[in-house]
Amino acid sequence: MKNPRYYLPWVLIGLLWLVFLAVALLIYTTHPNGAGDYGYYYRGVSRILDGRPLYADLQSSDYVGPPLQVQLMTPLVAVARDERTSARLWFALNIVLLTGTLALLSRFITRRHHRLILWAVTPLFAPTLMSFWMGQITIVLLAATAGAWAAYRTGRPRLAGVLLALAVWTKFYPGLLVLYFLWKREWRVVFSAAVTTLLAIIFQMAVSGADTFVYYLLNVLPNLTAEGQPALNHSNNAILGFAQKLFSESPQIIPLLVSPALVTLTRFGLLFGLGGLTLYLISRPAAMSRTPAEKFDLEYAAVLLVALLAGSTLGIHGMLSALLVYIVLFRERYGLSPRQRTRLKMLSLVSALLINLHMPIILGYLQPPSDNTLPALALALPFFGMMLIWGLVMWLLSRQRAAV
Repeated sequence: MKNPRYYLPWVLIGLLWLVFLAVALLIYTTHPNGAGDYGYYYRGVSRILDGRPLYADLQSSDYVGPPLQVQLMTPLVAVARDERTSARLWFALNIVLLTGTLALLSRFITRRHHRLILWAVTPLFAPTLMSFWMGQITIVLLAATAGAWAAYRTGRPRLAGVLLALAVWTKFYPGLLVLYFLWKREWRVVFSAAVTTLLAIIFQMAVSGADTFVYYLLNVLPNLTAEGQPALNHSNNAILGFAQKLFSESPQIIPLLVSPALVTLTRFGLLFGLGGLTLYLISRPAAMSRTPAEKFDLEYAAVLLVALLAGSTLGIHGMLSALLVYIVLFRERYGLSPRQRTRLKMLSLVSALLINLHMPIILGYLQPPSDNTLPALALALPFFGMMLIWGLVMWLLSRQRAAV
């Protein structure tokens, strides 16, 4: 029989989660911005249930995401037609998805204290709170991308393809992961993703009409991809948002200077730099890798980070998928010396702190109609945190070069 002290850390973590969820629910239900993104989804679902065109006469607060996302949420709203009740059901569903995802990821962590760290740190990670706070879809995306990684690692590539394809029709950035499997010639993943995509297109057209689907692809999506959401640049930490913060006029931001040319140069320079270096390193043979799984973990993590940063928008809640990257960094030693492992863990902690620092900087300060402003670099700390963790993955990939 195990000593009762063995279970004490799990009891404390359970109490931490209870406090976290109580605070998150309180903010979600009482804060002026609580469940703000869920309201955005709710308005999209309401259009479907009321038989109105999904994208007709769009206002700034209307839903502009893929049709499938709100189509799959219609049962949630149909069961509880009022927004308040359905919002609470959405909160409960996210609890189930997040805890299930963490339980799945824990199976790939061999060290007990690392599992304890995962469960203890997750509620202290700002993207977790923001995902619950805003009622965002990012917990679903974490479940899909982490589930696809786990499925491939356990020899179920077709399931990986299905999960990635469904994730693409929630946010388009997981499409880069599908391209990664195409580049690897993992045809079972690619084929199942293609079939799932075809079925998703047919479903979207059947529910909302072919005209709505085509209008989304030709009008809504291109505008969002090209311009992002300039009014929300203070919280956009994608490469586009970073470039716009630094060199364009945006609400409540003090740019370094205003220059459309520098916005373009910064955006595409970083895109090609990150994408090019990532492609170069994952293309090289890895004779120093201990196992193919180790190389895959690093490659998947690198592509996931590039996909997140390359999108048109990346809020703090969107960085929740970086949890998988931290697990990849912690779960293997990669032939590092004790000093190198310590530095890797310390820099990983610094990257998480940079992401978390956005919370005390921005909350209560940049809420419209406030006239307060902050320097662009202060608002870019989460971007630097993501760049740092990407750099750590790149460093580990570069160490696995082929012997000459």
